[in-house]
Amino acid sequence: MVHGTDKKKKFFHQIERDISEASHYYPWLTYQHVRSPSAKDMTAAVISVIAVNKDIINQTECSKEDCISEYSHQIILYADENYQTNGCTVFGGQWIKPKLIPFEEQHWYKNMALKDGTKCLCIGVPQSFADQRNVILESIKTAENLLTYYQILQEGKTPPAKLIQYSHGDLGIYEYRK
Repeated sequence: MVHGTDKKKKFFHQIERDISEASHYYPWLTYQHVRSPSAKDMTAAVISVIAVNKDIINQTECSKEDCISEYSHQIILYADENYQTNGCTVFGGQWIKPKLIPFEEQHWYKNMALKDGTKCLCIGVPQSFADQRNVILESIKTAENLLTYYQILQEGKTPPAKLIQYSHGDLGIYEYRK
């Protein structure tokens, strides 16, 4: 069992590794370590990223400012010491208009929006995070795909493919386990 300082060292090592890898795919990424508001002795990382991967950036030669316009892909991830098993809290999509998104595809927590309307995105079944090699990277990829999908729907276009998604609640957990 890892205690106190050893647990923090392990967290810092793991989060640094995961953030470093994620920044290779998402170059517009910054982060800082903070004390967790939920537990005085727990450390967390707040990660700010424009969720547009480097391949899209290179293909389109877009600038950072291009990606924070009307359909901004700016997201904030909050990762505490348990992020590898519990996942990250991910905020983004202030521009999402719920009326334009079918209910079964609304993957955000209705009661956790920020004051400016930014959504707390549901980016995975809780049991899935322990199976991921890099929870930070997978969370950003999922948020990127989700925001792109919502943008296409809001523009009235037909998405080129359906998202891999699970139902909400216990049914989604059951579907994931199958």
